[in-house]
Amino acid sequence: MIGDGRNDENLAVAQTHLAFIKFHNKVADAVPIGPDQLRESQKIVRQHYQSIVLHDFLPRLVRQDVLDDVLANGRRFLSPGGLPDEGRPFMPVEFSVAAYRLGHSMVRNSYEWNSVFNSGGPGPIASMALVFEFSEVSEHQGLFTEPTVPSDWIIRWNSFHDFTDIPGVDNHAQFNTVRKIDTRLALKLDNLPEFEKKEGEDEVERSLRSLAVRNLLRGMLVGLPSGQDVADAMGATKLTPDQVKTGDHEAILTAHGLHEETPLWYYILKEAEVFENGDRLGEVGSRILCETFHALLEGSADSILKETGWTPSLPSVNSDHFTMADLLLFVGDINPIG
Repeated sequence: MIGDGRNDENLAVAQTHLAFIKFHNKVADAVPIGPDQLRESQKIVRQHYQSIVLHDFLPRLVRQDVLDDVLANGRRFLSPGGLPDEGRPFMPVEFSVAAYRLGHSMVRNSYEWNSVFNSGGPGPIASMALVFEFSEVSEHQGLFTEPTVPSDWIIRWNSFHDFTDIPGVDNHAQFNTVRKIDTRLALKLDNLPEFEKKEGEDEVERSLRSLAVRNLLRGMLVGLPSGQDVADAMGATKLTPDQVKTGDHEAILTAHGLHEETPLWYYILKEAEVFENGDRLGEVGSRILCETFHALLEGSADSILKETGWTPSLPSVNSDHFTMADLLLFVGDINPIG
């Protein structure tokens, strides 16, 4: 039983979710049996997860100077004086519908999944269609209808996370390096696997199978401000119209004036492309991500932001923070099928 069906949306997400379940269970096994066992296990898991987010995940996505500023000085734009709704954490739409959709630009068309499914293995490379094939929420019901994942499709984590300089682990993360954060999406995202083609569909109906179109429509429907308006509100360096329209989309951008009033999702991707060479988010995108995560972590009853000098209690390569590699090492499930 899971709280959100999207945790099972595709095999990569499902295997990540499973790793966290295993992490929780192993932590619980190490906590003394008693009335506080579950509560203490939850606290340990949440705090180490928070450390992953702050010190392993975010630094790979955002400008370090923005993250350092938020951690040192707090939030400037997202409820700096406190949290709304009687102090309950929340997720702003500028985050959920725009900035945090940066991952759609980073997705590859295929992955070196494990020793079986890769470009040199006995099976085919793991295409996006195959990765979605396992999903219970997918409309595909062709190849895999078993209640569990076939054993030869279990993920090889050292092809997806960075185990550099960790003794005893062969590091293969270079096989699946993410694509740059820019305004180009993997070709397969223009025809999402979970949305079947309908006979006789018109151009508008066909376009709705494109992830980019769905993102832009969501932004319009919830009334997101333009990227330029957000940059002005933040006092950030703003993209010029000429910078926005560079690349393959110039004709459609200029035809609709979108190089001057740019949808926030597209603007954030273009900002990363122009100012950061696609290696990380720019100032606007970084600020939205950092302040949202900071607010969510601060609102947790177990927040490491409220514990001065918090350090991991579980084994970690770095004594002051915990990483995803540390979590997978602790679980002991890096490459189950060899």
